[in-house]
Amino acid sequence: MVFIIGTADIDLLVGTANPDTIAGLAAPDKISGLGGSDLIFGGFGNDIIYGNKGEDTIYGESNDDIIYGGRGKDSIFGGKGNDFLVGEEESDTLTGGAGNDIFVVGRGDGFNVRGSSAISGVDLITDFTQSQDKIALVDGQTAFDVAAVTVNLNGSAATAIQELSSGNYLVVLPGLVNFTGADFIQLQVAEGFITIPPQGATGPTGPAGPTGATGLPGLPGQPGRTGATGPVGPTGAPGLPGIPGQPGAPGLPGIPGQPGPTGATGPMRSHRCNGITGCPRPSRSHRCHRPSRSHRCDGITGCHRCYRCHRCHRSGGITGRDRASRTNRCNGCHRPDWPSRPDRSNWSWRW
Repeated sequence: MVFIIGTADIDLLVGTANPDTIAGLAAPDKISGLGGSDLIFGGFGNDIIYGNKGEDTIYGESNDDIIYGGRGKDSIFGGKGNDFLVGEEESDTLTGGAGNDIFVVGRGDGFNVRGSSAISGVDLITDFTQSQDKIALVDGQTAFDVAAVTVNLNGSAATAIQELSSGNYLVVLPGLVNFTGADFIQLQVAEGFITIPPQGATGPTGPAGPTGATGLPGLPGQPGRTGATGPVGPTGAPGLPGIPGQPGAPGLPGIPGQPGPTGATGPMRSHRCNGITGCPRPSRSHRCHRPSRSHRCDGITGCHRCYRCHRCHRSGGITGRDRASRTNRCNGCHRPDWPSRPDRSNWSWRW
């Protein structure tokens, strides 16, 4: 592949027999792709571009360009400006872009444009804008020689321009287009120049045509605006009394109260034995020994001393009814029916 780049001046750029990439850059350039499937960019300026042989992709880019596709299935993009696009031989894809563009179609050799009996054999115009773009007829054809018909294009409805005399299709456009005579112009070739005949004088008004069929019903109108707020109405009658409510559920049981403080300890019923609580009483007839002026209990609970005559009995098997001391008996103070004294074998005694 060869890359051919122009300059900021007017250039004549010619490709090779192989696929080329050609860029015109600035100024009005004249570019020819020759053979191969070329990629051509017009750049700035009013360029004239020829794709020639091969399936070429041509971008006119800025300004008003004249582009001829040549042989092969070409893709032509006019870009910005008022472009003049001629697909020429085979089925080409024409996209005018912005501006007032002219798409050339026909049935003869004036511009090497051909009609076809099949939709797949004619040019496709992708972006025709009525009242802005024009379809140019050549070789003496006028808008009275063609008709717009609905066709199937790849499974979708499309509009084709058909020659009335032969039935061949000249060009196809996606969607449904309601063409009028103002969408067409007639081109003439005189000594290599393209001329557009001036528009003739307006003819006299023809007779009125028959009344057309009744049109389809119109779309529903938009909803109206919200009206003003009306006056306040009269006071309504009193409402009926309400239904009595259901009785309430039983309340939950109360939380138990905290226990009261512990009461103070009361006094002993009779006495303490030398300050020791719990001194036992031997029987109804005998009180616990209490200290007297003659002796004390030595601090041992339950110790038996004779009330007046002797000391505490020592340990060693001497019972209360045997003797009151080491030398003599108790002189009758202990009785046989008194209860036995507790075992004091492990007590410490003192005299």
